[in-house]
Amino acid sequence: MPLRRSSWSRAIQSIAELLKLSQVEKPLQRIFLKVDPTTLPVWREIMERNTPGQAPAGAPVFIAQGTGDVTVRPAITLRFAKQLCAAGIPIVLTQMKGVSHSWIAEKSAHQAIKWMADRFAGRPVPSDCGH
Repeated sequence: MPLRRSSWSRAIQSIAELLKLSQVEKPLQRIFLKVDPTTLPVWREIMERNTPGQAPAGAPVFIAQGTGDVTVRPAITLRFAKQLCAAGIPIVLTQMKGVSHSWIAEKSAHQAIKWMADRFAGRPVPSDCGH
């Protein structure tokens, strides 16, 4: 399966996006947490663009989630996984008890690498979706 540059390059912010964000951030420094950023058009646009699921995955997906994650709550990840399943995308969802956002990449690395190696080797794609 060929890697799709468009998939991973979207995750990297450009310099222009970072500069725009820093300009937008200045007025929020004095009002942050006093105003819901989803009500501010520029911030809402940034959040919407950075929300997973904006475009079809186009490939099987491996997701690792720690149950101790307070940055990306497990319920949000489960909802995203269900959306992928409903769209017919095969996923593997690895949940690790008590693991935080900071440690999930390290704790799930072995499983993720094996999953990727299996894809490159052409092995059948597993799915936790039931299809």
